[in-house]
Amino acid sequence: YAACLSQLERLAAARGVRIVIVPIALPFDGDALVAGVAAAITPRTRLALLDHITSSTALRLPIERMIPLFTKRGIPVLVDGAHAPGQIDLDIDRLGATWYVGNCHKWLAAPKASGFLAWSAQAAATLRPLVTSHGASASYGPPNRQHAELDWSGTYDPSAQLAVPAAITALTEEGGGWPAIYARNHALAIELRARLGGTRIAPDDALGTMAAIRIALPAGTSPLAFQKRLLVDGWEVAIADVPDGPFVRVSAHLYNHAAQAELLVAKLHSLGAHLI
Repeated sequence: YAACLSQLERLAAARGVRIVIVPIALPFDGDALVAGVAAAITPRTRLALLDHITSSTALRLPIERMIPLFTKRGIPVLVDGAHAPGQIDLDIDRLGATWYVGNCHKWLAAPKASGFLAWSAQAAATLRPLVTSHGASASYGPPNRQHAELDWSGTYDPSAQLAVPAAITALTEEGGGWPAIYARNHALAIELRARLGGTRIAPDDALGTMAAIRIALPAGTSPLAFQKRLLVDGWEVAIADVPDGPFVRVSAHLYNHAAQAELLVAKLHSLGAHLI
């Protein structure tokens, strides 16, 4: 994800480290990716940053197979799980990452600025917030010192976080429980991809509840400009500007239905674009 890469580049410039990126070839092959990650590890590897579900290409990566490649060597693993909560069945403890970061404003339909950081027992001793506040004092807050230091800093407004349980409950009631939501939305994502047409870049089991399809845009039109043009007409659809793309990314949730695929195809054609 671009923002994560930017942070790594900032750290690399400040600390004199080298970033190694393992490319993901398309069509997606999970076995090939795991082998590529394993081959990239050296005695000098100090940190792994893994996507759980990629943003631009909507790929569910086999991190349950990649994380042990690092942890068995004592290399800490940070997982960017922004798209995972509410999109797939998620058991963070079982994954075994050192740190796992997730968002709640996407598939859990909670307010923006709601998210979470989970960490392993081994990471707890060195976990410190960016902002030092009252929790840094041993006499303040709960016995769990990570919660004491991280839960409250300065004038932070916790309203968004406090709304997360209500959002989870609302979706549970609307969708008939989370197993049903996962199954329904995954099936819908596959159906949307099939109706849109174009070349498949991944097998069904490498998808959560999103799908990406290559798109040919009108000559001289950038992906961002095309996305903004769609938004002006009331279509909020991601047009991903990546080296193997661009891609149109569709998302399936409880408020979507399969017939929207044909409407989207017609809209894309009316603007001079087509799926490939």
